Amino acid sequence: MRVPLADRIGQRFNRLVITKVSEQDRTKVVCQCDCGREHVTRVNPLVRGRTKSCGCLNKELTAERSRSHGYTSASQTPEITKVYRAWMHMKDRCLRPNTKKFKNHGGRGITIHGPWVVNFELFLKHVGVPEHTGLSLDRVDNELGYVPGNVRWATTQEQNNNKRTCRYVTYEGVTKNITQWAHEKGLNPRTLRARLFELGMPIDKAFTTRPNYSNRVAKDLK
Repeated sequence: MRVPLADRIGQRFNRLVITKVSEQDRTKVVCQCDCGREHVTRVNPLVRGRTKSCGCLNKELTAERSRSHGYTSASQTPEITKVYRAWMHMKDRCLRPNTKKFKNHGGRGITIHGPWVVNFELFLKHVGVPEHTGLSLDRVDNELGYVPGNVRWATTQEQNNNKRTCRYVTYEGVTKNITQWAHEKGLNPRTLRARLFELGMPIDKAFTTRPNYSNRVAKDLK
């Protein structure tokens, strides 16, 4: 159901807040940008995340890309260069609709702490450098953005366990995702997932029933 434009007054979309319906074109709205400028646009690009500012954000990103801060030069340590690249990729995922991963980040409302967008030094000061190789940037709560207190360096396994698609099960007062329970119980994650969510097995039975490999072998021999 289409929302009347007048009902959207006061709504925020990234850096823009809708203030009124345009008097010159009643199909558009007037927005106040965080930078202080007004911007007239249609609502659809705002809702879809294609329009995020009056144009100031794109200028900032372009300017940021045109200068390296010295962090990508050979004179810097590999650790600092890795953080810089993670920072750039973070901004691509959240702020550039034409990038592959935008749909699951900026496209679903994942934002970046404002000062971090234009200031790598502040970002670096907060996240620090990864303690060892094999770590990448991750959000503690996947429903929140890249904001202070919600970013960390994590292993691939930690990130996989933290995905939105993970399904969690509570057993004897302990909550873990399917993969974690499967490893603990010596089961295949796909087998455990099928037992719980497709076959509807009770948790006790799903955890304790051993796979009948003899039946599987017999099937393969037929």
